[in-house]
Amino acid sequence: MVCQHHGGDVSYSDLGGLTHQLRDVRDWIERPLIDPDIFERVGVKPPKGVLLYGPPGTGKTLLAKAISSNINSTFLIKSFSLVSKYVGESPLMVREMFKYAPEHQPCIIFLDEIDAIDRRRSCYGEGETKECDRVLIELLSELDGFNELDKVKVIMATNRPDVLDPALLRPGRIDKKIEFSLPNEDSRIRILKIHASGITKQGDIDYEKVVKLSEGFNGADMRNVCTEAGMLALRAGHDYVVPSDFIKASMEDVDEEIVRRINDEKVKRGIAIMRCQSKLHIRNINQERTKTVKENLEALKIRLEETEDELKYFTTTNAELVGEVMQPLGKERCNVLDFLDFWFVSDHWLIYTILISVLVKVNEGVRYIVNRSSLAAHSKLVSGTRVSLQRRTFTIMRILPPKVNPFVQKMVYQHDGGDVSYSDLGGLTHQLKDVRDWIERPLIDPDIFERVGVKPPKGVLLYGPPGTGKTLLAKAISSNINSTFLMVVSSSLVSKYVGESSLLVREMFKYAREHQPCIIFMDEIDAIGRRRSSYGEGDTSECDRVLIELLSQLDGFNELDKVTVIMATNRPDVLDPALLRPGRIDKKIEFSLPNEDSRMRIIKIHASGITKQGDIDYEKVVKLSEGFSGADMRNICTEAGMLALRAGHDYVVPNDFIKAVTKLGEAKKLESSAHYSAGF
Repeated sequence: MVCQHHGGDVSYSDLGGLTHQLRDVRDWIERPLIDPDIFERVGVKPPKGVLLYGPPGTGKTLLAKAISSNINSTFLIKSFSLVSKYVGESPLMVREMFKYAPEHQPCIIFLDEIDAIDRRRSCYGEGETKECDRVLIELLSELDGFNELDKVKVIMATNRPDVLDPALLRPGRIDKKIEFSLPNEDSRIRILKIHASGITKQGDIDYEKVVKLSEGFNGADMRNVCTEAGMLALRAGHDYVVPSDFIKASMEDVDEEIVRRINDEKVKRGIAIMRCQSKLHIRNINQERTKTVKENLEALKIRLEETEDELKYFTTTNAELVGEVMQPLGKERCNVLDFLDFWFVSDHWLIYTILISVLVKVNEGVRYIVNRSSLAAHSKLVSGTRVSLQRRTFTIMRILPPKVNPFVQKMVYQHDGGDVSYSDLGGLTHQLKDVRDWIERPLIDPDIFERVGVKPPKGVLLYGPPGTGKTLLAKAISSNINSTFLMVVSSSLVSKYVGESSLLVREMFKYAREHQPCIIFMDEIDAIGRRRSSYGEGDTSECDRVLIELLSQLDGFNELDKVTVIMATNRPDVLDPALLRPGRIDKKIEFSLPNEDSRMRIIKIHASGITKQGDIDYEKVVKLSEGFSGADMRNICTEAGMLALRAGHDYVVPNDFIKAVTKLGEAKKLESSAHYSAGF
């Protein structure tokens, strides 16, 4: 995955006909990595990612290669190999990739052929399709606002923008879309001259004539003109290329025999390349699995050493054992208890029959009837409590904190300087009011519900198009309520091991009850909350088990007390009706595209931190932004900042905003045109 640079590095001068694309990528990817302070001075947040899209052979991968060669940063290349046949392993690979990137920043992640994993989510996905959906949801979560990417930038490339999921393409995840169209005549002549510069030539090459014969050629085709011209020279027994070789190579009506031979050669090369790619892919998978096995063995080795140390510790005179309370016992219970089940306890224990109070299980599963010291309060010795036992007398010495699943521990959201206040939520007045009534009030003033005589709600669903503020509002709630906040990426709940996913859901709700008041935020809930299949197999049935466990935890038998659940999705149509019924999800809150007033509030919020010169005509900007989401409005400010930087300013002028909204508006019209009718 990590790109190793070598003698085949690509320089910017090798990129013929990509002037505008190179400028955009350098502004949106390179500049935030090498000069992040200028963004702070202008007052805009650095972009996270860009999408390169266009027909094959137009230079998308070549430009990414040039970026990796010319920036002193870690460069990760990944895409189709993110999809594993093992359930839950694919999202794990995405998490590991984004964990590695911040640890080795500045870092660029290049996801080539992103359409391999990011097609529109299906309603009834099965097998590989459903695994791709989970990879996509994990990718959306990693790109989203909870974990700021810092000096980590993402470049994605595709020649199928029409199949990509709209949730990925919203601003805040992908901040810039850069088109790579077929090169025009001027671009083709630059490309041809670049590739012909290393060829031994004899005579003056008529590049203009060659280019006129190459109408409709892409950049890769222009390079191939040079390759074929060289092949013609070799076939003629020359060690140099003459002008006619270029003309013949570029002509469509070239001799059929030459075409047949060249095409045969292309086919052979193509088959050989595919076989090599297949072998390399298999080798890479094997290497990754070998690496994973080695890491697991290393972890087991460390655990074994820790266990040996623990055993040594337990064998000392004053060492303590760890046990779990099975049942507290009173005197009456002790007098009639059948001690045959516990006969392994030494004879001298029987004199403590009158004082016996607790039945305890140690790690090995062996049960003991034990006494307690004055340090361990009897009222706290309830079933499931972890306790420390004195090794010689088996007396309970102290109560231990509950053991927390490490996966659950990672869900605990740590607040930092990036907290969101309610004043940052432009255009979400009604949604904020609903969420505060249904989530905040039950946690900070539960008595009012008791006085009214209604049970506090358990959960709400936030739904609406991408970029409308669902995740942002959840982040604001977590920042403004003094409570534990679990941020759950729904796809990460699915494990490849049967039963482990359901256990993780139980552990999550157990942790929430032990640390209440607590809010559980489950983003992209459609990853696990889809309609159940009639005959699920493999990962489908595992998802069904996760959903059933979630329904059970939300249901009426175990009251959640001060635990509230927020779920978010932009696909409410695929959710299981059982999840959405009252008593589980008590309120559904829609996040629609903002109207004119809302857009005005949103853009003023995001523009407030920008260094400006002159009076901004916000009304004109808003009128030009019809159909924009909240994330789009934020992107206007980002684009205006980028225009200012490109002009060499450390401030934004009114015209930058007009240019930005016009540019983004044209891009949105293009996305909804007939050519991209199923796209973005």
